[in-house]
Amino acid sequence: MHRWLTIQSQVNKYCCCYDKIERRNQSGKTIQDKISEASKLYQELDNDNKSFTLIHCWNILKEEDKWKTKRIELAELEKLSNKKKQKSRPRDTEGTNNDEDAAKEVALETEASKRPPGVKKEKEALRRGGGGDAFMEALDKMWSKKEAFDKEKEKTKEERFLVALEIEKKRVSIMKKKLKQN
Repeated sequence: MHRWLTIQSQVNKYCCCYDKIERRNQSGKTIQDKISEASKLYQELDNDNKSFTLIHCWNILKEEDKWKTKRIELAELEKLSNKKKQKSRPRDTEGTNNDEDAAKEVALETEASKRPPGVKKEKEALRRGGGGDAFMEALDKMWSKKEAFDKEKEKTKEERFLVALEIEKKRVSIMKKKLKQN
């Protein structure tokens, strides 16, 4: 088995043990007590009676969004399968509707709780033009800044032209006076 598969399976198994301890909801138990009880439970459940040695991996993974959503999806699928097992009575029209409704609810909940796309998918969407709204807003903002800058530039250019025109008019009038005096 590959390294990640080993880590994933063992941490999943430990998560189940830890969740079992959490669901007991014992008062006065610290987190460290719960971790040690979960480790003991893991060792009891393990086929080779080995202790859980990947606590450092669990500490990292338990806070990751991807890991949390995967755990939630697995729990929902487990609840759904438990509901189906409990309903072993003959099916009538209401029973099938309830099963379908439950399946739709779980599908909607998992759809709503999906995590945001990763960096690679975001970049790919941007390359394909998927980031349209933010892109268009930024483009509009830059265009309006450019237009304002161009108007200011045109205004200063016009002022310089008027000053140069005044100077030229004064020069021409001085030249006319000199010609009349001569």
